This record gives sequence, C-alpha cells and structure tokens, in this order.
Amino acid sequence: PALVEFLPPSSPNEIRVHEVPVLLFDNFTPVEDEEEAVLALIDGHNNLLNIAAATNLQVEQVVEHLRNLLGRGLIRLIDRIRPGNKYVPTTQLVDLLSSRQMQVKCVEYCALDPDKPPPDFNRAYRMLCSLSHDKTLAQACTDFGIAEKDEEGNLDVVKLIRFARASRFLRRLDHFPIWTNHPDYQHGARSTSSDPKKAEPAKTLSKVLLMSDGD
Repeated sequence: PALVEFLPPSSPNEIRVHEVPVLLFDNFTPVEDEEEAVLALIDGHNNLLNIAAATNLQVEQVVEHLRNLLGRGLIRLIDRIRPGNKYVPTTQLVDLLSSRQMQVKCVEYCALDPDKPPPDFNRAYRMLCSLSHDKTLAQACTDFGIAEKDEEGNLDVVKLIRFARASRFLRRLDHFPIWTNHPDYQHGARSTSSDPKKAEPAKTLSKVLLMSDGD
C-alpha cells in the first residue's frame, strides 16, 4: 500500500541518486507511459539508478519524472533502509500518538502479511522510540527483542522504518570520518623535531555523527 501523506510535499529542486522514492498515494492515474513505468518500480527499495536501468530510460529522464511526482506531492524521497543505518526519533514522532488515522495507516503499511491482523501499534511505536544515535537498526532490533521480519507480531521492521522516514518521524544519522593527521606526524611525534619533550602527540582519525541534510 501507498502512504497517505499529511505533511507538505518534498522540495523537487534536488534529487540525489542514492535516495529511494516512496509512494504517498496509490489512487491516481499516470499521465504517460514512461511515468507509469517509473511508478511500477517505486517500491521503497529501488533508487534512481535502479529505476533507470530497469526502464531503459536515461537517468536525466527518470530525474524529471521523479521531480514531477515530487512537485505533485505523490512521492517522497528517503534513504534505503539498511540494518547498519542509525536512526533517531524527531520531535514529530509524538504527533503519531494523537492521530488515529496515522496509527491505522502505520500498522497497515508495516504489516508483514496484509491478510493477517495488523501489528500492535503500541509495540510498533515503542520500537520507533527505542532507536538512538548509538545503535544501528540491527542492534536496536536485537535489544528490543524483535526480528526484522517478526512473523509472530506480523510486523515488518523495514516497512515500519520506511513509514516513519517518509512521515518525518525519524531522522537518519551518518558517520563522516574526519582525518586530522598532519603529514609531519609520524609514530606519535613530529618527524622534524629531535627533542622528545617538544614532540607533539599524533592526531588520529576521528568520527562524528551528523544528521542527514533535509531528512
């Protein structure tokens, strides 16, 4: 099922090749055959390059179709959900508690088997709240005691994260390595200094966590 969107549409100005389009509505008619071919491949997993390769369209053509769909408020771009990604709740997550309509859409969307009773919303919500900057999605699932595809609870965690990302309830964190080692540093001291007391300690490779731009 597609996601029903209650938020303003994404800006169509920039489309990055690694982003994955997600349908927000499914009750509309494509305006042309090429658009229909692109829509058929929007599954929450395929990115821009995957769609271009599968449709035999040029990347620029797919970009234009996606930009058009964004401008019409029919899709939203998110990251590809991976077990090694890190996510944190946004302040908007609490809005999910006050909207019964969004709660129903959430459990319908993330159901592992749509023919079975939908997942328990409270459990799905607690799972989203358990995400933090110091845990990958896989680690968070382990700590929460849930499998990526929880057959007993009929919950698909990847779909749950996809729903939360498209609804702006979660933000993805990135690791950006910052190299601070000066070329004159070797083995913990400056190679240009012969006096151990004046030798400065070597700087090391450090990592920082930054939130994804606009996500």
